[in-house]
This record gives sequence, C-alpha cells and structure tokens, in this order.
Amino acid sequence: MRRIARKVSYALMLCLSVGCNRKAKFEEAMARVCAEGDLTFCEYTLRGIVSYEDSYLLAEKKIAYGYKAYVKAGINLGEYDPSKTVVKDSKTISMVLPQVHIQSVDTPVSDFVPLSEHANFFSLGFSPEDRNRIKEEVEKEARRRAKELDVVKDAEDNCRQFFTALLMSLGYENVTVSFEGRGPLGEKND
Repeated sequence: MRRIARKVSYALMLCLSVGCNRKAKFEEAMARVCAEGDLTFCEYTLRGIVSYEDSYLLAEKKIAYGYKAYVKAGINLGEYDPSKTVVKDSKTISMVLPQVHIQSVDTPVSDFVPLSEHANFFSLGFSPEDRNRIKEEVEKEARRRAKELDVVKDAEDNCRQFFTALLMSLGYENVTVSFEGRGPLGEKND
C-alpha cells in the first residue's frame, strides 16, 4: 500500500510541477495506479481450529489443528473502465471501480499447529492426502470466516477512502466513488 501511495504521490507531484489541468492530472494519476493491477485494500489474519475425521471399517483417524490464514481483498484495476468515470463540472466527479473481491487466502502449513491427533491400531496414520484435505478444509473455513467478517466491505470502504482522497487532492470537491454492481454507499444494485 505504501509503494502504491508513493507512486501515486510521484504522479501527483509530476502533474503539479508541469502545471497541467485537472483532467490531465487525473488521467496521469489513474495511469500510474492502474499500472499496479491488483490493489489490496484489506488484509486479515484469521486464527482458528479445524478438525478432520476419517474412518473406514475399523480404521479411525482424528486430528485437530490450530491454523493461521491470511486473507487479502481488493480490486483489479486492469478491469477499470475509464468511460464509467464522469466529470460533471470542474469540481464534481463520479467514479465507478471494478468490484472488490477476495484476492487470496494463504494458509501456510508452517502455521498449522497440531492440537490433538488420534489414529487407532487399524489405521495407517495420516497420509499426505489427509494433510492436503486438512489444508483444503482450512482454506474453506478461512473463506467462510472472511465472508462472515465482511472483509470485502472493509476493502470497499478503504478503497473508497483512498480514491476519494486521491480525487480531492486533484482539486475535486464533490467526489462519488462506487463499485460495479453497488451504489455509492455500498448497497447492492438490483
């Protein structure tokens, strides 16, 4: 985020030093920001416990893991459509950005902590396939919790604040930032 802010600041300083008009400043700043592609506006670290059971005939395996997952949400500015940005007058601008989405859910195995593990006499213990299923279960749980915590809404709010500040620094006074499929206050459009 700092790297992006630094590049945007350089773009703004360049425009101000050249003395170009507001629209040219906006286009230059957006070109710099859009060059970044995916912008992350929210990152959560989630912790929890997931359990896994497998039984077949007399064989039985149970394990519980503590996990740490890193969830990132933001926008892909490669999908930004400049034609959806409307300058109404010299002080009013309305911008529609691509939808915010969860960009990644990272669940490093190094952050898994076994809490309990049980395999009876008839089982062969935990195979690499079992451990892969556990990792998949952790990712599902992290995505479910991210949705429950409304990570996308937080990323939308942060993104809206970022672009509002950027546009106000370019001299616009009335700024509306919304997202495809949503209104300016984050409500879903039908």
